[in-house]
Amino acid sequence: MSSPLRTVLLLRALLPCVSLAALLSGGPSAAQATDPVLYFSDLASGPATGNGDPSGGAAAGQDGVVVTVWGRGLGSVPADVVVTCGGATAARVVRLANADAPADLWAWHRMQKLSFQVSHLAAAGAGTITATRGGRTSNPLPFTVRDGRVLFVRTSGDDATGDGSYAKPWRTIPAAVAAMLPGDVTYVGDGVDQTTASAYDAAVALGASGEPGRPKALVVSPGGRSRVGAAGVGRAFFAYDGELDRPSSHWVLSGFTVTTREVGLQGFDGSRLVGNFVTAPEGDGLDGAIGVWGSDVEVLGNELTSIGGAQSGKLYHAIYLNGTRRDDPPRAPAERNREVAWNHIHDNRCNRGINAYSEQANSAFLADHRIHDNAVVNQHGDGILLGSYVTGRNEIVNNLVVRAGLGPEWPDDVSSHAGIRVAAGHEEAPGTTVLVAHNTVVGCGYPDGPIPDESGQLYVQPEGLPYSSVTIRNNVVVSTGTPYAAPATGDLPPHAGGNLFSGAGTAPSWDTSAIVADPRFVDAAGNDFRLAEGSPAVDAAVLLSPPLSRDLLGVPRPQGSAPDIGAYEYAGSGGGGSACTADATTLCLNGSRFRVTATYRDYAGHAGSAQAVPLTSDTGYFWFFARENVESVVKVLDFCSVNGRWAVYATGLTDVEVSLTVTDTTSGAGKSWTNPLGTPFQLIRDAPFSCP
Repeated sequence: MSSPLRTVLLLRALLPCVSLAALLSGGPSAAQATDPVLYFSDLASGPATGNGDPSGGAAAGQDGVVVTVWGRGLGSVPADVVVTCGGATAARVVRLANADAPADLWAWHRMQKLSFQVSHLAAAGAGTITATRGGRTSNPLPFTVRDGRVLFVRTSGDDATGDGSYAKPWRTIPAAVAAMLPGDVTYVGDGVDQTTASAYDAAVALGASGEPGRPKALVVSPGGRSRVGAAGVGRAFFAYDGELDRPSSHWVLSGFTVTTREVGLQGFDGSRLVGNFVTAPEGDGLDGAIGVWGSDVEVLGNELTSIGGAQSGKLYHAIYLNGTRRDDPPRAPAERNREVAWNHIHDNRCNRGINAYSEQANSAFLADHRIHDNAVVNQHGDGILLGSYVTGRNEIVNNLVVRAGLGPEWPDDVSSHAGIRVAAGHEEAPGTTVLVAHNTVVGCGYPDGPIPDESGQLYVQPEGLPYSSVTIRNNVVVSTGTPYAAPATGDLPPHAGGNLFSGAGTAPSWDTSAIVADPRFVDAAGNDFRLAEGSPAVDAAVLLSPPLSRDLLGVPRPQGSAPDIGAYEYAGSGGGGSACTADATTLCLNGSRFRVTATYRDYAGHAGSAQAVPLTSDTGYFWFFARENVESVVKVLDFCSVNGRWAVYATGLTDVEVSLTVTDTTSGAGKSWTNPLGTPFQLIRDAPFSCP
C-alpha cells in the first residue's frame, strides 16, 4: 500500500493538469455526454486585440481577452480540444481543469472549466464559441467581438503609478474600478485580495455603470484566487454609483472568493455573476448573499454555502431575486428576464435557496424567470420559491433539490418548508405561467414545524392560482416523511403530469398520469440520484413543447423512445446510450462507451473491488483502502483519426496485485491486465480496441 503523501506527489507528477481537490472529491460519479457540451461563459463580449499579457508565449498586445467556458467532454489536457471564437481558432487554450474552484461545479454537475484567448483573427460583431474534440463539435455559445481595453490588477502593481497595463498594473481592485470605462475587461491576478471595507461598508463599490453591449468586467485570472469581503464587512461587492445615486448596472463579476456579513454580490440590469464562491456564515437582513434587481440578469455557476446561521432571520436568503418596491402609484416598471442556472447551493442555514419575491402595493412585477440545472442541497427553508409579484412566463426545470425546507424556524418568524414552492400570479397581470418540470426533489419539508400544512416536497399556494397556470410535469418526487404536496396546496386543475411519486402513498389527484413507484436511484444514500437500470422513470416522461435538450449532467434527451422523468436521463436506456452504468466500482469513459473496473489483492490475502472515481471524460482513478489513497489511474483515448484505434493508458502507485479490465460496450470486446503482487505497478500502454 502506498502512503497518502507519496500518492499525492506521484499523482501530481503524472497528472499535472488535474487539481488535487478534484481528485479527492466525493459526490456522484457520472457518464459523460458523447459530444463536447458548453453551458456558459464568464464573458459574452470583448476585444480580439490589446491583451498585453505575454504568458505562455503570447505576443503582447496581439490577441484579445481570455474567456472561460464551463462544459463537459472537453478532454484531459488543453491539446485535446480546439476552440473557435468569432470564426477563428483561439490564439491559445490557457487552461483546462475540473470546475472545482472557486465555485465547485464538479460535485454535482461534473463540469470542466476551459480558458482560451480570443484570436486577433476573430471577426468583429456577433459570433459564437465552439469546442471541438475528436472530430465532434459542441453547441455554440454567443460571443460578440467588440472594442475595449484589457486591463490588469496584480500583486506587483502600484495604484499611484499604474495605468492598468500588464507592465504597469494596479495593485487594488478599487483602483481598477475607479478607472474603468464601459467595455473594459480587468483581470484580477492571483493573491489580489480586498478584505476590508473601502466605501459604504463594502469591500468594493462598483460605481459608474457599464453600457448595454459594453459591460465592465472584473474577472479573476484563470487559475488564480482573489478574496473579496470578510465576515464582518456588510457587502463584498456593492453595485452602487454614489455620484449619480443609482445602482451600478451592466457589470460582469466572475471567479471571486466572496465572504460577507450580508450581501456578497449584486446584479442590476444587464449584469452577469458567474463562477463565484460565496459564503456568509454570519449573514442576516432583508437581503440575499446574491441579490438581483432589474432586467436581463444572469446568475450562473456560482457556489453558495454556509449562508446564514442561528442568528439569521426569515428574510435572509442565498439568492434573492428582488425588484423595485413602492407603496404609492404609479406601479414601478416590470423587471424581467432573469436566469439562475447551474448554481451549487448547499448547507445553508438561511431561509431559501432561490427566492423570487416582492411586496408593497405598487412594486414592480418580476417577470420571466428561467431557473434551471441548479443543485440545492441541505437548505433550511424552501429550496426554490417563485413568490408574490412573480408574473409572465417562468420555468423551474432540470433542478436537483435534496433535503430542502428542513427547518428549524427562524428567531423572528415562521414560514413554509418545501422543496419547490410556487406563489406566482397577480390580479393585475393575468396569464402568468409556471412550468415545474424534470426536477428531482427528495427528502424535503419540516414535519415538526409550526405550519405542517405548508410542508412538503412541493407547495403551490392557492392565492395566485386564479391569475396563473401552474403545470407540474415529469418530476421525480420522493418523500422521506412529508407529503408530496403540502396540504395547503391549492386546487390545481387536473393535468397529465407524468410525475413519479415515491414514499408517501397515493399520488396527488391533480396528476392524472402519475407513476407511484421506487425511482431506483443509483445510490441515494451516497447522494447519487441518477436513475439506475430498470428505473420506472426511464422513457416514461410526457413530451414537453419545446422539449428539454439535455439533463442536469449534459446527457442528451431523449436517450430512448421518450425522455426520462426527473433531472437525470439514464445514459443506458438505448437509442444512443451505452451499456456502461457508472457506480462505486465502475468508471464509464468516453461517452460511456468504455467500462473500466479493477480488483486488488494485498500481502495479507485481502481482496476486493477497487473503488472508482471519475476525473474527466477520458480519465479516472481507483482506490483500495481509503479514498485519499489513490492507487491506480487509467484513461482511454480516441486515436481513431490517427491509427483507427482506442488506446488505454494506466499506471499505479502500488505494489499489491491489481487486475484492470476495460470493456468496449459498443463491440463487446474486452481486455484485462494484471500486475503481480510484490511488483511495482508497470505502465500500461496499449491500443486494443478498434474504431469506430
